[in-house]
Amino acid sequence: MKKNILLLAEKNGLIKRFLETDDFINYNLKNNVTIAYSFGITPYIFTYPKNIPYSQYPLVKNPEFKLKNEPNKNIYPEENKHYWFYKNSFDDVANKKYDEIIIICDCDHTGVFGSDLVLSKNISHNWKNEVKNYYPILVRNPDTIKNNFNKQVVDNDLELINKNKKEFDKILIQGEIKRYFDYNYNLNSQVFFNEILKNIYEKNNLINKKPKNITITKYMVLTLYIISKIDEKIKILDSTIIKRMINYKGSGKFDNGYLGIGTPPSYFQIFKNLVDLNLIEEYEKNIYTNSIYRMSFVGKEFLKLLNKKMIDPDINFRISNWMDKPKEEALEKINTYLNTQFSSQKRKNKYLKRI
Repeated sequence: MKKNILLLAEKNGLIKRFLETDDFINYNLKNNVTIAYSFGITPYIFTYPKNIPYSQYPLVKNPEFKLKNEPNKNIYPEENKHYWFYKNSFDDVANKKYDEIIIICDCDHTGVFGSDLVLSKNISHNWKNEVKNYYPILVRNPDTIKNNFNKQVVDNDLELINKNKKEFDKILIQGEIKRYFDYNYNLNSQVFFNEILKNIYEKNNLINKKPKNITITKYMVLTLYIISKIDEKIKILDSTIIKRMINYKGSGKFDNGYLGIGTPPSYFQIFKNLVDLNLIEEYEKNIYTNSIYRMSFVGKEFLKLLNKKMIDPDINFRISNWMDKPKEEALEKINTYLNTQFSSQKRKNKYLKRI
């Protein structure tokens, strides 16, 4: 009797060659295999609670996710295509019961967390216990996928299966810790940072330049701080900012091998969001060379109105350290940190109208 199998891969490029091997083709013929893709965490976004009284902030809670909204097909044709690809792929996953699940993803918290999120959203929050067998294949080198697949799925090498499950669970917890911090930082920044921006715009009659509705993240604050420290005589190109993000080392307090602000896919988006919020501005444009940027009036005022505790030069290193701790201990430290930081900002925001 054929088994129903789900092969969930992080991305097509990761397993393209593997799907063409005789080992997988034979396995596919013997079973009913559904192939789907998780795309890391790209298809999902945080969803935040609404209508919570201001008095309840700072607030920390468990993160919630939802599939990205369908974009306007006339304005975002490429994103619209991606949206329907995600939705159709996940709908296929949700409509079946599986005897086995094979997970193939990069050996990092984005790949592992994204895989778990797709399965939790489309099968069950308790999918690990409800599916008879699951096999995580954590990819450090794509050439090892075939060997790992044969040992785990075909030969049922229990030692390797348990080893990979243990590593999968460890990395999953790291992903949960990071997104717990990101979610709750953003949840509170939407309240307190937006309050600052609103004050700046109203007091300086900048209402006509109202920025886009973008959440100010920890990395945006840190990048803005870095830009503020660049000598005004230096011409700031977008490449100048991104290079400093890549090589950022913090204050030197932490030495855990972590380097940089954000990840390669996020560098440009962080920079673009700062521009869209009018926190930095383009002041010299040349069609033949890169534009030159500087801190805007809004950006300078925003940093002035931030409580000093909110500008944490070591925030990314701090999070990296928390991710290596037991989950309960890490979440407790995050709760203390966020409550302390945003409580200080809330107290400072009381004086905004007097400034």
